[in-house]
Amino acid sequence: MKSILQYLQKFWKTDFDPLIYALTILGLGIAIYFNYLYDFEDSIVDSYRKQPISLLYYFLYYGAAYYYVIALYLIFKRDIPGLKSRQFVIKSLFVLALIAFKVFFYFDETWTDAGMALHERYAYIKTSKAIASVSIYTIGLIVFYYFFEKDKSNWYGLTTKGFNWRPYAIMLLIMVPLIAMAATQPDFLKAYPRFKTHYFETGYWFYFSIYEPFYLLGFVMVEWLFRGFLVVGMVHLLGHRAILPAAAFYCVFHFGKPLGECISSFFGGYILGVFAYYSRSIWGGIIVHMGIALLMDLAAIFVKFAL
Repeated sequence: MKSILQYLQKFWKTDFDPLIYALTILGLGIAIYFNYLYDFEDSIVDSYRKQPISLLYYFLYYGAAYYYVIALYLIFKRDIPGLKSRQFVIKSLFVLALIAFKVFFYFDETWTDAGMALHERYAYIKTSKAIASVSIYTIGLIVFYYFFEKDKSNWYGLTTKGFNWRPYAIMLLIMVPLIAMAATQPDFLKAYPRFKTHYFETGYWFYFSIYEPFYLLGFVMVEWLFRGFLVVGMVHLLGHRAILPAAAFYCVFHFGKPLGECISSFFGGYILGVFAYYSRSIWGGIIVHMGIALLMDLAAIFVKFAL
């Protein structure tokens, strides 16, 4: 834990910019308030999801969060040499396009048998969506890395060289009582478990055991994107300034989740970004992210089945 705290203290001294941080938090605060007041993402943006135009809408929606912070750096003339480079433009546009395509993708939902029972159809759609998500991110990042990256040394933070897993395991243990308390809240139980129990009279655990590994693997992809590609992969262009825009983007990426989770995602994304920045590894984030996701699911299942 000492090394983690040292990371945060060191980074805060290097990166903290009162004006940029204040405007970032103000902008996100307004966006969060607007989204949860009017249900902007779920009721408006997602209403276009199965239409080709939604690709543009999702691109602009997520791009607004990321480029908002980038624009602050430009407006207030922060010295970031790689910010105006062609490589930054290509990389940032690519990651936004990749995520927009993943959110838009729905074709797996059409590959169902009309004779399926409701619980079977639900399990198929949930599992196929998780598989599609992992596949889209994996293929996209591998292709970009192979054809566009000049430095092929650590696969956007997937290196295990010098990685110490113990501090992250301690962080996960600290989260256990917090998740247990959250599991008593209606908002939490509405969102979790992600694989809903009410579709099943019997056989829930069978289908859950098929779905959950792919669901958890999705968090490897999320870390690979937000801490790997957007932090480790941008360090040579943006330096320590790569973390704040990635954290803002990550927060908006959580707009469909419970409000508390959305707000905490900004701080969690910032902290995990700092870890990735100094360690050049995303495995700490993977341990924490996958562990928390599994614990939240199990806590919600326990409450619904046992209580």
